[in-house]
Amino acid sequence: NVECIPEEGKYTCEEGGKKCTANYYPAGICNVECIPKESKYTCEADGGKKCSYNWKGEDCNTCSKGYFGEQCQTPCFPTENYYCSETGEKVCIDERNNPKNYC
Repeated sequence: NVECIPEEGKYTCEEGGKKCTANYYPAGICNVECIPKESKYTCEADGGKKCSYNWKGEDCNTCSKGYFGEQCQTPCFPTENYYCSETGEKVCIDERNNPKNYC
């Protein structure tokens, strides 16, 4: 039986082993810190980040395909009538027949 020595901020010791404090994973080991960021990611049971739908990447720092802007909050999905600029604005393919916002 291995003795549990509490580590402040990471875990406490209870009957049955380590009990992780908030933001430390996985249960019983408590060696991975993950602090959820609202609108960006949640933390999985192993401490890995699960990106929100509009973010991607290991640290959820890149906009998912079709999302633009500083907070990846601007959706733009190209169609046969328009493409998306680098900032997520709809750009009509044929401006003459499709006034802006109606393409």
